[in-house]
Parts: sequence; C-alpha cells; structure tokens
Amino acid sequence: MVRDYRRSAGFTQKALADVLGLHQQVLSRKMSNIGFAQLNHAEVKKIILTLTDWQAISNQAQVDELLNQFDLEPNFFSQEEWESYPLKRLAKSPSNAYSRLQKPQSGLTSLGEASLSNTFHFDNLPVQLTTLIGRETVVAQAGQLLTLPNTRLLSFIGPGGSGKTRLAIEVGRVYKANFFHGVCFVNLAEITDSVRVGAAIYQALGQKGQTPYLTQELKGFLRDLQLLLILDNFEQLTGANGLIEELLKFATGLKILVTTRVVLRLYGEQEFVVPTLALPGPGEELNRENADKYDAIHLFVERIRAINPDFYLADENVWVIAKICHQLNGLPLALELAAARTRLLSLTALLDRLTVQKLDLLSNGSISLPQRQKTLRNTLGWSYRLLTPEEQILFRILGIFRGSFSVEAVQAVWSEVLGDPTINEMVTMDWLEALLEESLINKVQHAEPTYGFTLSTGNLTSSSRFKMLETIREYALEQLKFQGEYVRCYLAKLNYYLELTGRLREQINGPDQNRWLNMLDLEYANIRTLIETGLSLLTDTTPGEQTEIIVAGLKLCRNLGSYWDTRGFYVEGQLTANNFLAAARQNEMTGTKEYSWTLSISGLMTGRLGDFGQAQGILDEGYHKFAALHEKSGEAYTLNFQGSFAFLVGDYTLARQKLVQAEEICYQTNDKRNLGRVLISLAILDQTLGNYTQANDQIRHSLLIYQDEGNKRMIGACLNNLAGTALLEQDYETARTYFYECLRLHTEQAEYRSIAYTLRGLATISYYQGEYSDADTKLLESLRLSYRIGDKYQIGQNLALLAILNVAKFERNLLDDISQEPNHYLEAAARLMGGSAVQFNLIQAEIEPLFKDLYLKKIQTARSRLGEAEFNNYYNKGLNLSLSMITEKS
Repeated sequence: MVRDYRRSAGFTQKALADVLGLHQQVLSRKMSNIGFAQLNHAEVKKIILTLTDWQAISNQAQVDELLNQFDLEPNFFSQEEWESYPLKRLAKSPSNAYSRLQKPQSGLTSLGEASLSNTFHFDNLPVQLTTLIGRETVVAQAGQLLTLPNTRLLSFIGPGGSGKTRLAIEVGRVYKANFFHGVCFVNLAEITDSVRVGAAIYQALGQKGQTPYLTQELKGFLRDLQLLLILDNFEQLTGANGLIEELLKFATGLKILVTTRVVLRLYGEQEFVVPTLALPGPGEELNRENADKYDAIHLFVERIRAINPDFYLADENVWVIAKICHQLNGLPLALELAAARTRLLSLTALLDRLTVQKLDLLSNGSISLPQRQKTLRNTLGWSYRLLTPEEQILFRILGIFRGSFSVEAVQAVWSEVLGDPTINEMVTMDWLEALLEESLINKVQHAEPTYGFTLSTGNLTSSSRFKMLETIREYALEQLKFQGEYVRCYLAKLNYYLELTGRLREQINGPDQNRWLNMLDLEYANIRTLIETGLSLLTDTTPGEQTEIIVAGLKLCRNLGSYWDTRGFYVEGQLTANNFLAAARQNEMTGTKEYSWTLSISGLMTGRLGDFGQAQGILDEGYHKFAALHEKSGEAYTLNFQGSFAFLVGDYTLARQKLVQAEEICYQTNDKRNLGRVLISLAILDQTLGNYTQANDQIRHSLLIYQDEGNKRMIGACLNNLAGTALLEQDYETARTYFYECLRLHTEQAEYRSIAYTLRGLATISYYQGEYSDADTKLLESLRLSYRIGDKYQIGQNLALLAILNVAKFERNLLDDISQEPNHYLEAAARLMGGSAVQFNLIQAEIEPLFKDLYLKKIQTARSRLGEAEFNNYYNKGLNLSLSMITEKS
C-alpha cells in the first residue's frame, strides 16, 4: 500500500529511503519483512508524514489504513501531531465507520442508504494475467495529470493496439488510493448505441434493472462520491459526450478517465496521447546487455518466453529482434501477435514475412481478446469503419505516403485525385486534423535531425508534418488498392514530387541551398517509395501510363542528381538511373534530353564509386547523345566529369583534353555554372603538375562565380582546392584555415565525400607537423565516411596514408630509444598496405602523387624491418580482411 501511495505521487523507492536515511535495499527488506528486518515505530511515523508531505495521501482515513497495515492503533499520532503540519492538511475521515478501509467490495449498497458516501468503496478493475512491461514513466505522467485539481476528464488517445486499456487499468490500480470511494471500470467495447452508455455505467456500479430516470439516478448516486470512473473503448460512442459533461458538472468529486481512438472535444478535456513502446534509435549501440531497456524489445522477448521458456537474448539475435520491433512501430498488440508466430517461424523468417505480409501475419491472437483485436487487420478495420466516407477517402490516399508528409503534398495529391481545385491548404488541414483526432496519423516535428545534422527548413515547407505508423499505412494502402484508386493516386503523387524536385534542381545551387537539401531529406522517403513503386508498376499499367512513369522517372533522376551527389547516395543513384535507362531502352525512348541527362547522372554516380573505366563509357555515350540534341550544357557537364575521372587514374593528357573542350563550350555559351566546375577540375590538374599560380587563378575565378550564385557547396570546393595549393606549398597555417572553413560548410550540408576529403587534408597537415595522434583520428574518421558512401578512391587513399602514419610511429619510437621495437605498428602498416592495394586494383588507380615517393619508402621500411615473409603475411591478411577489421586492427 505504501508503494501505491508513493508511486501515485511520482516518487521512487530510493527517494523514500533517502528521507529515512536507509539504503534502498534495506528499506525494501523492511517493507517486505524479509528475515528479521522490519520497520520500527519511528520509521513508520516518518513514512506516513513523508507521504502526507508529498500529497500522496489526502485524508485521515488513508492514514488509518496505513496504521492498520502496520498493526498500529489510530491513536498512534497524538492530538498535537494531528493538529500540526503536515497531518493538519488532511481531510477529516467522513465517519468512524470508515476509519479503516476494508478490502474493496464487489458491489454497492442500495441507493436508498442515507450514509452511502460514508460507507461506499468500490474497485472492479479487471485482474490482469500478465505483467505490464515498460510503462512506468507513462503511468507516472498520466497519474500526475489525473491527480491535478483541474483535471476532471483525462482522455487516453491512441490507435488500436497501442495499449490504452491496459494502461488505464494500471493507472487506476496505482492511483486508486487518491480516490476515497475507489475506482469503477466500465467496458464499452460491445456497445454501439450512445444511449446505452448511462445504463452501462449504472450496471458497472453494481445496480440492476432499468429506470426511466436513469440519468438523474446516476447523477444523484455519484453526487457526493470521490470516485474515478474509467470508460474503456469510447470512440464509437461520442454521442454520449453530453452525458459525460452532465456527470462531471453534477458530481464535483468525480473524475473520468476515457480510453478512445478519437478526441472527445469536450471543454476541460485533458488529452494524453498514449505513446508506442520505446525503440532503439538508428545510431544507438545495441547488445544483449542493454536491449531490455527498450520496452518494445522487452515485451516482445517476454511474450516469446511465454511460448518458449528457453528463449534468451543474444548478440546474434538482438538486431533481428530490434528490426522486428521497428517493423511493428512498437505497438503492443502487434508485438504480441508477432511473438505468437515464433511457435512456427524463426526470427529471421518472421522478419522477412513482416516486410511483405504484415497484416496477414499478425493474426490468431489470444482467445481471451475481443474479436476486433484478434488480428491487427480487425483492429484497424474497427477504426476505419468509424470514419465518415470523406475521411475514409483521405485515409486511403495517405497510404501512399511513407515517412512524414506535408500538408502541401496531401493537398496536391488529394485535389488531383478528386479533380477538385477547391481543396486548399486550410481544407486539407481541417481533414487531417480529423484523422489526427481519430489517432490514425501523428503530428511530427518538421525539422527532425537527418544524417547526423539538424538543418532548418525555413519557410520552404509548412510547419505541420504528419506521419502514419507503418502498420496503419499498410492497411490504408490495402484499402486504396481494394478500391481501385492506387495507380491514380500514385500518378498524382508522382506529379507533385516531380514539380518539387524540379524546383530543387533550380534552387540547390543558390543561397537557400541548405534549406532545400534539408527539405528533401524530409521528403526523401516518399520519393524513394515513388521510384520503387514506379518501377514495379511498369508491368501492371497501360502503355500510356508506362510512358508517363518512365519519362517522370528520367526527369526525377536529373532533378535528384545533385542531391544524390551531396548526400553520397551513389549506389542508390546509380541503381535508380540504370533501372529507368533500361526501361527507356526497352520502350525505345532513348532520343530525349531526359534520357541523356539520366545517362550523365549514372556516369557521375558510377565514377563517385570509383568505377572510373565504366563511368567513362557511360559519360561518353551521354556526351554524344547531348551533341546530337545540341544540348551544350549537357556536353560541358559530361566532359568535365570525364576529365576529372581521367585525372584520378593518372591520365593527365586525356584529362586536360576533356577539360579544355568543356571550358571552351562554357565560354561559348556563357554557362557559368558548368564553367565553375571545369575551372576547379583544371586547377586540381595544375596543382598536381606544380602550376600553383595558374591553379590559384582558376580557383579564384571559380570562387567568384559561386559567391555570386550563393552556392555554399561549391564555395567549399573552391576553398578546399586553395587549401590544397597551400598544403603543396607547405603553408600549413593557411591550408589549415581554409580546410576548417571547408569543414564548416560541408558539415552544414552533411556532404560526406567532401567532409572525408577535408579531414584527409587536415590529417596530412598534422602528419607533416608531427601530430600523429590527431592525424590518426582524422584519417580514421575520413575512412569511416568514405566507407559509408562506398567511395573506393578515398578508401584507398586513406588506407595508404594510415599505413604511412603507422610506419612513422614506428620510426619515432626508435628515435625515442624504446628498448623493445614496436613491431605492432609495422604489422598494422603491412595490413593497411594490403587493404589499400585491393581498393586501388579495383579502380585502376594509385596513391596521389604527393605521397607516392613517401609511400614507397615506407613500404620498404616495413618490408626490411619485418622481413619479407612476415611482411607478406600481414600484407596478405590485409587483402582478405574486411574494411571494418582493417580499421579495428590499425
């Protein structure tokens, strides 16, 4: 009982132990009478006074109840103590007949008894057969709201399967001590007529029969009671809202807790959105030791153990379990239904099936569950049927959005599907609010972190974004297809995002670059779904629709090219471009600008991945396509990257030929944007050849172009190359200043490739200045980023520089006259040399000229110090180890 009072006030066992001056475990043993441990009279008195001070108990009867628990008489406290703080703040006991609370009665005395408010105590909370998992914080939050003086009506709001009923029962159990006359639970799940709600409450309170004056009888009965009334499953009975208001106005000691999928919209209603169970975030470390702290994983594992007592968490299965819980959005009902499937399916098989047939799989719940909760589809169908026809249409349309979506996107798709231009932003927001109140969508923060960086979207999107739980979205999509509206909605969504990404392509080079990039981060889950769906629909649509999808897909690739390049989505960009190129070839649509631009994007993505030979072939095809179409901008674009990739494999003659040709086209057509890129590429070539003055002139010309444009990304590229020239001239302080400014600009945009390049430059400075530890840290971070985006060229360069660094560490230790040679540095260097050789062989390139002689010298040092056989042993291990193992052992 002490625990219930303590928890109702939001305090922990440790807080109470601290007040008593006891260790938490000692207090637990005394409270449980374990062994010879028991509370003395002074400790009992301190506990009661503390609970009173915490406002965990509110009347003298509750003090008597606690004294009774400890076998103490009511006169334990003196009259002086009763009249002193904190006991004097307690309400007097209504009568001696209720000086000690007895066990809760199963029903009521008759309504005719005059002393009802003095003798009545009620508790009909359903007995739970399983432990409530992971809701301690939520119970405390809800309980604190419930016990506020101004909270009379508390609504637990959430979608089906979110655990509202179970949470309400637990809150009632924990906080019932705050209600002198107890708690009454009313199950409304089987009632569909709002008129019957009063009778259901009347019967739940233990009263029989019907009366024509039922509402008046009920009001009179509740008038003098301090009672918590829990109304479960109220969403289909909002017609009884008036009754709720009447009862609250008439019975001033009454509080009502409602579980519902819809907001009641009553004056004074306190909304409490029931959260899904906690899940690990994408970047959080997860293992068998800490997985149980995530409530979704804890519940899922406990329900599996109910089936298979020998099941346990292991490092081998914890990530599969986490993915399953994410697939199910942490919904308690979905987790329990999925756990039941482990009778027949392995965890891996369960995860595979959840990705393609979630609703079919989540069925066959416990026979004790209501019919509407025996399958997830039934649960969602219950909510769907409560919607108006107009709400059902919007609900189905929202099924095509994955991740969060904006009001503007919904408005565009909805108005096009219905052919109704009068659907404006305000109309859309009103209808979205209706679905929000039905717990079918959630409102989310629009400026959520992306890729480890938080950027502001400014005014480019509305401040309101919404999201459907994936389980609900799948049901909405199922209904959309069932109604035959899927392709029409898809094409409407495609048109909206085609227009949006078109604006992005124009704005991504301007001063609002960062905001547009971040806006697209928020929308990218929807764009990715568009691409995947479009490719799958090519076999199931009419020839006209196929053409529309292919043309739109090619345009999307061009629009997204700069975004993919900035974010390092090289593999995805390459695959997407190649898929739409293949579809275009199959449908003989290769003679268009859209096709040519998609070719060039494919060539760029291929080159970024280090496949320079293949990239050259793709870009050359793109160049000739552009030439046939007289698309000079496209010609300059492809020639620039052909020259850049030729430079990276050491073919400086071909590089200059392509770049000079591109430069001429840019000057002829006054194409400043492409000219800026070409000048950077020429400057890098001249840097390598020792033409520093010419390189700097070209970079400064390019810098002026991009400063005028407000293009921070390319300004960063210019500064990177000014830093590179300063580094080659051994002006390390100037180089460091430029590099750190580059790092700031590239970090703002989460441009991993450029961040990795800049970190490598800073590491090089640290190496030459003898700061080996700093160089090591920066090279490993550069390697991690390069590995993340699949940039084989930078991976190879970083591994080679790490090898140089390890040999240098060995040599420094020798100079420091350490008696035992630190051969582990040489062993690591040999492994790293083997790893870099793998990357360079894959891309037909070698270490950059600045380090070539130094690298060969370090190889010789490692070989001679380790001996030929030992060196080859570790070198060959580097050939066979994964990158993560190489970096771990370096």
